[in-house]
Amino acid sequence: MEGQERKGLPDKVYRFGDYLLDCNRDGLSRNGEKLHLEPQVLFLLCYLVEHRDRVVSKGELIETIWQGRVISDAALNTCIRSVRRALGDDSGSQHYLKTYPKRGFRFIGPVNGSGQSEAANNAPVDGLSGASRADDSRNHRAIGAAVLLLLFLFAGLAWWAWPDHNDDAALALPGKPSVAVLKFANLSDDPDQVYFVDGLVEDLITSISLNRELFVISPYSTFRYAAGDVDMDRIGRELGVVYIVRGSVRRTDNRVRISAELIHAPTGATVWSERFDRELVNIFALQDEISRAIAGRLAPEIVTAQAEESRRIPTSSLHAWDLYLQAKALQATFTEENQEEAIRLAGLAIQRDPEFAAPRALIAKAKGIQFFHGWTTDLERTLAEAVQNGRAAIRLDGKDPAGFAALGYVFRLTGDETRALGHLERAKQLNPNDASIRLELAHTLDWFRHQDRALAEIEEAIRLSPRDPRLEMMFFYHAHILFHLGDYSGSLAATDRMAGALTNDTWRTFYHLIRAANFASMDRKNEAKMEVQSAQAIAPQLSIASMRKRFEGGHNHPENRRVWLEALRKAGVPVN
Repeated sequence: MEGQERKGLPDKVYRFGDYLLDCNRDGLSRNGEKLHLEPQVLFLLCYLVEHRDRVVSKGELIETIWQGRVISDAALNTCIRSVRRALGDDSGSQHYLKTYPKRGFRFIGPVNGSGQSEAANNAPVDGLSGASRADDSRNHRAIGAAVLLLLFLFAGLAWWAWPDHNDDAALALPGKPSVAVLKFANLSDDPDQVYFVDGLVEDLITSISLNRELFVISPYSTFRYAAGDVDMDRIGRELGVVYIVRGSVRRTDNRVRISAELIHAPTGATVWSERFDRELVNIFALQDEISRAIAGRLAPEIVTAQAEESRRIPTSSLHAWDLYLQAKALQATFTEENQEEAIRLAGLAIQRDPEFAAPRALIAKAKGIQFFHGWTTDLERTLAEAVQNGRAAIRLDGKDPAGFAALGYVFRLTGDETRALGHLERAKQLNPNDASIRLELAHTLDWFRHQDRALAEIEEAIRLSPRDPRLEMMFFYHAHILFHLGDYSGSLAATDRMAGALTNDTWRTFYHLIRAANFASMDRKNEAKMEVQSAQAIAPQLSIASMRKRFEGGHNHPENRRVWLEALRKAGVPVN
C-alpha cells in the first residue's frame, strides 16, 4: 500500500524551515528527528509541495491519493489536519498550508531548495551496506507500525483539544443564514429552575428551526458552552455559524423575564436585543415573539417568512409543560431508572392536558428504549404501548416531528423497514435542522443496509451539532457506514475523530472493533490484531459467538451482520 500511495512522486528532497522532506525514502523530519506520518498524509504533503506554484483542488487530491474512489470529506480533512499538526500549523495561522475556501489548498512555505533524493545520490556514510540499510528501513517501519495506534489515538485527542479543531474545510458556512442559540443564563433565585430555562431555550430553537430558510445548530452542541461565554467570534467559528443568540431568564412566581440578543459573531456586533416581561400563561406566545423577531432581523437574507408551524401552542397548561420539561431532561439519560421516571412524569403531564402531544412522543421513545434494553418484564406489551403512544402523538399534533421520529425508532427495532424510514423521513421534512432526527435516520438507513443514503444524513447530523455530547456515537456510525461502503481509509479517518470524543467503555470497545474490521479488510493484519487486543482488554468475554447471539434479537440487515462478523473474525476476534 505504501508503494502504491507514493507512486508518481518526484525523487526529490525539499527543505523548508526546520523541516526536510524526502518523499521516496525517509519521509518528513525536523532538525534531524523523523516525524511519523501515515503514507496518505505523506503523499498529500509531497504532492502539495511539488505543486506549490498553484492551488490544488480537493477533487484533484482525492483523484490522486484515493485514485478517484468516492470518499467523504472527513478523510481528506483528517489528512490536512495531520499535515498541519506535523508542521506546527493550524487553520488559524497558516504558515505552510493555506486553505482557499471552495477552491482547495496550496503549500505557501518558503522552500529553500530541492534536489535528487539523498537515497539516490549519497553513498552510505554509516558503515551499512545497501542491504543492511534496507533491513534497517524495514525495522523502522515495523517499529512505526507498533506505535501507529498510539499515534492515532494521541492525534485524535490532540485534535479534539486543539482550540481550532473544526477545520475550515470541515465547517464551511452553509449556503443560507446560520444561527446558534446558546444556553440562556438562569437568573432565578432557585437554581433548580435550570430545567425550565433549558427547556424554554430548546423550544425556542425548535421554533426557529422550523424556518427552512435558516440553518440552525442543535441544542446538543450549543448547550456545551457556558452561559457566560463571551467570545462570539470563536463560538461562531467552532459551530460554523454567522449569528448567535444569547440571553437570560428570571422566573419569579407566575412571571418570567427574558432578555435576548442576536449577535453577528464575526464582529461581535449586536443586531437586535430586547427584554420581555410576561406572565407565564403567555410563555408560548412569548417564544413565538422572540423567534419571529430573530427571523425578522435576518429577513434580508431569508426568502420566505417564519413557518406557520412555529406558532403552534403545544399546551394551555403551564403545569403540564413544566412536567414535560422535567421528563424530557430525564429521558435524555439512558438509564433504566431515568426512563421509568420520565414515563411517570410524562403521564402526569398528559393527565393535566390530555391533548398535549409531546409527552406521548416522549413515552413512545422511552418505551422503545425499554424494549431494546430489556428493561421490562413484558416486552410485547411495552412495544405495543410504544406504538400506541407514538400514534397518539401524531394524531394530536401532526406537525410535531417528535411523534414521527419516535415511531421511526420503534419500527426500526421491530424490523419494519418501510414504516421506520417513512416516519423518519416525515420527521426530517417537518424539521430538517434537528440533528437527532438526522442521526436516527442515518442509523436506520445503515441498519437496513442503505449506506449510500445514510452517509449524507450522518454527515449532516454532525454538521448540525458539531459539539454534540453524542459525538462518539455519531462518529462511530459515520465510520460504520463508510466501512460497509468499502471506504476503509475514510472509515479510519472517522475513528480518528471518534478517539477524541470517547467517554465510556462501550464506545471504546466499538472504537477498537471498527478499526480492527477496517484493518482486516485492508489486509493490515498486525494492526487489526492490536485493535482486537485493545478491545479484549475492555471486554474480555468478547467473541464472534457472543456478538452473533446479540444480533439474533435484532432485525438489522443480515448482510450487515455477515460482513461485520467476517471482518472481525479475520481480525482475530475469537469464535467462542
